[in-house]
Amino acid sequence: MAIVPLSCANCGAPLEAPEHARFLTCGHCGTRLRQERSGSAVYTELVDQVAQVASSARDIAEGVSRIAAHHRIEALDREWEETRRGHLIARASARNPIVGLRPALLLLLSGA
Repeated sequence: MAIVPLSCANCGAPLEAPEHARFLTCGHCGTRLRQERSGSAVYTELVDQVAQVASSARDIAEGVSRIAAHHRIEALDREWEETRRGHLIARASARNPIVGLRPALLLLLSGA
């Protein structure tokens, strides 16, 4: 098992950890760390910081979902209002044929 030289992401103290260890604790400051790899680079991240970022990402995703749902509801409200107006106009025209003829009467009276 290979030992990897690292440094604490919190205090900078030198650390050594087994190559496949995922989590470790700094012996100098007691900070909980997570061993990360990016290509050939090996480094440590603060576990609490990673948890905070993950929590923030979840909060943002929930907020985006709420905003998207709100926009869908507003679109449905607008669609319903347009449909409702169409039904009200059709109903008024059926009860009073003159209402439906107004545009045609205006054209006739204007001489167009």
